Amino acid sequence: MTPSPQPVQPQGAPQGLRQRRSVSARAEAAAVKNVRRALHSKTFPSAGEFASRVYFAVMLFVIVAAPIVRGVLLWLAEALPMPGDPLLAWAAVTVTVVTACVLPVIAWYAVPIRISLPELDLLFTSPLSRWRLLSSRVLRFFAAGIIVAWLLASTLLVARLMQGFDVLPMIWPAALGGLIIGLLGVGLMLLVQLSRGIAWQQLRAQAERVDLVSSLVLTGDFASASARIGDPVTLGRNWRLRIGKAQKSSVWLFVCRDLMGVARTPLRSSMGLVGTILAASLAVVALSAKELSVAATLGMAAQLLAYASMQPWVRGLRTAAEGAGAPPLLPFSTRGLLLRHLIMPGGCALLVSSIGVLVASTLLDQASGAQALTQLQLTEQVGVLKAVLAASGISLVALVLRLHGSLKGPLPERLLAPVPTPVGDAAGINIMLWGADALVLAALSGAVLFALYGFAPLPAVIVLCVILGALTLMSESRLRRSRAM
Repeated sequence: MTPSPQPVQPQGAPQGLRQRRSVSARAEAAAVKNVRRALHSKTFPSAGEFASRVYFAVMLFVIVAAPIVRGVLLWLAEALPMPGDPLLAWAAVTVTVVTACVLPVIAWYAVPIRISLPELDLLFTSPLSRWRLLSSRVLRFFAAGIIVAWLLASTLLVARLMQGFDVLPMIWPAALGGLIIGLLGVGLMLLVQLSRGIAWQQLRAQAERVDLVSSLVLTGDFASASARIGDPVTLGRNWRLRIGKAQKSSVWLFVCRDLMGVARTPLRSSMGLVGTILAASLAVVALSAKELSVAATLGMAAQLLAYASMQPWVRGLRTAAEGAGAPPLLPFSTRGLLLRHLIMPGGCALLVSSIGVLVASTLLDQASGAQALTQLQLTEQVGVLKAVLAASGISLVALVLRLHGSLKGPLPERLLAPVPTPVGDAAGINIMLWGADALVLAALSGAVLFALYGFAPLPAVIVLCVILGALTLMSESRLRRSRAM
C-alpha cells in the first residue's frame, strides 16, 4: 500500500502561534485595564478642594502624627535595651511570636486582598486568567509590607541614634532585615487568605462581609459589626446539654451554655485567653513601676486590653441584653438572665488573670536587675497577693463595662444629623464618641486605679468599689430605660 502523504507544517507555524498568544495576552491585559479604569474612574477635584485636602493632610500630620512619632521615639530611646543585653533577645523573640500570631488573625478577618463587588462580578466571572487579575494587587501588597517594615526599622535606627550610637553600619542590615520581614509577613497573610480559597464565591462572600461591617461601623452599630466580622459558627451544631430540671440547676445550666458558646468559637476564645493573660502581665509590670506616669500608662493599657479580651466570652450576656423589654422566652427576668450570664466570663477572667500574674511575676523575678527595667524604673517588688488583687480588679471592671455596653441599645437618630463645619461634616465625631464611651471609661479607670494602687492600696480599693458601683447603677438605669421603651 502506498503510505498516505503526511500534512506538511509550514516552518513559521510555531512562531505564528507564539505571536497569536502574545496578541491574546496583550488584548486580555488591555481589557482588564479598561474595565478597572471604568470601575475606578473618579473626577479630578477642583483647585479649592485639592488645596483643602492638602491643608487637612498637613495639619493632621502636624497636630496628630508628629507628636505621636516624637513620643514613640523618646520612649524607644529610653526603653530600647542596649546591644548585648539579654533582655533584647527576649524582646525580639516576644515581638516575633506576637506578630506571627496576630498577622494570621488580621488576615483571616480583614481580608488582605480586597476586591470590590463590581470588579468581582465583571472580571472574575469572565474567562480571564485568575493570576492576571490578582498579580498587581499582590505585588502592591508586598510593596506596602516592605515599606512598613522599613519604616519600623528606621524608627529603631533613629532611637539608636538618640541613644548616641553610630547607625551608619546598621543601615544595610536594617534594610535587609526589613525586606525579609516584610516579605515574610505579607506572605504569611496571603497564605491565610489562600487557605480560605480564591474562588469567585469565596472572594464575593468576603467582599460582602467587609462592606457590611464597614457600613455598620460608619453608622455607629459597633456591636453588630463585631458580631458579623467573623464567619458563621458551624462547630458544635449538634452538641446538646443534658442537665436536670432547669429550676433546680438554673445557674449551672447557664454556665454550661456559656461554656458551650466559648467552645464553639475556639479561635476567638483563645484570643480572649491570650489577651487576658497579657493584661494581667501588664498589671504586674505597672505595679513594679516607681514612676507615677509609667504606672498610669501601663495600667491604662492593661485595662483596655482586659476589656477587649472579654468580648468573645460575653456573647450570652449580649444576647440577654438584646432581649430586654421583649416578652421573656425563659422563666427568668432580664435582670436574672444578665446576672446568670455574668458568672462564666467573670470566673474565667479571674482564673486566667491569676495565671497571668504568676507567669509575669516569675519572669520579672528572673529578669530582675536588667538594664532596661532599671531605665524604666520597673524595679519595685510586687507581692503575688497584691498583683492578683490588681488583676482581679481590672477583670471585674472589664466585665461590668461589658454589661454596661451590652445595654447601650441602638444609635440615637439625633447623632446622625449633619454637623456642618469649615472642613466638612463632623457628624462622624459624634458617632465615634458615642461608640467609644466604654473605651474612655476603661482608660480612665485603669490609669486612676494603678496610679493609686502602687502608692496607696487602700484608697485604690475604695476607688475600685466606687467605679464598680457607679457602673452597676448606670447599667441598671439603662436596663430600666430599655424595658420602658
